[in-house]
Amino acid sequence: MSNEFDLLFERLKWPSGLVRERACSAIAELLCDLNESEKTFEYLRKWIEAQKLESISLYGILILYKARSIKSDLHFPKYITTDIFKPSILGNLMLLKLNMQPIEINDSFYNLQSKTVPKSHESFFVKNLNVYPGAEEAGRIDQKFKISFFHHWLHEWSSIVSELNLKLSRKSFDYWGRSDAEHYTIFDVMFSEVYRSAFLRSLAWAVKQHNFNLEVAYLFALRNSPVDFGLWNLEMGSKPDDWPFVEMLGSGIDTTPSQIWHQVNELWSNYRISSRRLVHASGVVHSSDNLVYHLKISGVLQKSNGKDKPDIEKINNQLERNSEFGPIDLTFNGQIKKDIIQNVRSGDWLILPLTKNVVPATIPRWQFWRVGSIHLPYGTLSRKALEYQCTEESIQILEQGSVIGEWRDWMYDFTEKSFANLPHNTGSMLYLDQKFIESLCEEKGMTFVWICKITCYSRNSMHEKYKELNFYDQIGGTNIVLP
Repeated sequence: MSNEFDLLFERLKWPSGLVRERACSAIAELLCDLNESEKTFEYLRKWIEAQKLESISLYGILILYKARSIKSDLHFPKYITTDIFKPSILGNLMLLKLNMQPIEINDSFYNLQSKTVPKSHESFFVKNLNVYPGAEEAGRIDQKFKISFFHHWLHEWSSIVSELNLKLSRKSFDYWGRSDAEHYTIFDVMFSEVYRSAFLRSLAWAVKQHNFNLEVAYLFALRNSPVDFGLWNLEMGSKPDDWPFVEMLGSGIDTTPSQIWHQVNELWSNYRISSRRLVHASGVVHSSDNLVYHLKISGVLQKSNGKDKPDIEKINNQLERNSEFGPIDLTFNGQIKKDIIQNVRSGDWLILPLTKNVVPATIPRWQFWRVGSIHLPYGTLSRKALEYQCTEESIQILEQGSVIGEWRDWMYDFTEKSFANLPHNTGSMLYLDQKFIESLCEEKGMTFVWICKITCYSRNSMHEKYKELNFYDQIGGTNIVLP
């Protein structure tokens, strides 16, 4: 069994984020198996103890979390995390989520400033920052808090490279692929983990040596978690049967946009008589060689004050700017902020946005398709508190404990690779109860409308770059001036 364990645990270090996630889940299932649990816990303990990088040792804790989500009454041996060789602020946040004791962070690596970083290290560090998604955050810390964070991060990075005797080579980066061609969306090579671990060490240094605000440190630490604890358990569905989709293209003139608009209008008609309304959606509507179409629907409330027609593109662009961070937490659950909704005016139309993009505190690399895809209703749409919580089927929207909506996502012919600037073969949909929308329309004296955008990505041959072309329209709405 040891050889099988060796292979399974080795996959925790594979560059592919999806492989790492599947390995975590597989080990978690073994922990829940009565016949395999004891020896799996023992192997996991030794594996955690052997890790020399903070970002890798976190995976041991993630395995424990996944196991507890599978079997809520699973008992963890007391020894399981006592020998974490490289604890971190993020690791302690994860332990607290599991009601386990955090570990004192060793400060032996804080006194690095007296050491000189080799020129070769500094040059490599700066040139390859792109392998760490949160690199720009170090600059923000320096700019706002004036603590030479970036410089210390470089020192920590150099110390790890020397400690592990790593060769400064970009060879492993080449397997990621070219950004303007087919490439892995998430590809964490060893140097990605070195950057990430050095960043976590630098956060600990900032807190210990410079009294860096702990809540801010939590936020920056959370950006290094590969998953959100709530979203991790949310299953991804299949493409809905009623989602607009053009399977095959005829020869000659491309009539795909007109076919998509026809299906969007059918979708609108279906939801008008449904018990719920689609208030935000996005996803692929056609995918073939050299041609991809993507659809986005934004539900809004509309009121006309005259005859001047609106600029739908301008309205869409304004709506795309509505974004905010979720709670500073490992789990995407909480109360939706009651922030002020910024109305949009175009022509004689007044638009009240209904949704905003809410971004988890983590950067869920293992579920990269969810980055930037989650839309929730504004909290100020209800006089009561609106909350959201992740379940296995959806993110539920609750009003005083009653479910009034849900967000779901789906995939179609999905792979972990991306191609140039093309969207993934995924989609998402946010629904709210019809009665909730109708009461809003009555209260505001407004009409429910869809603002729609179709994006076409096309090229004539595989040797060209994709060109992008957008089409805009609205469905619903009225130019009649309402009292």
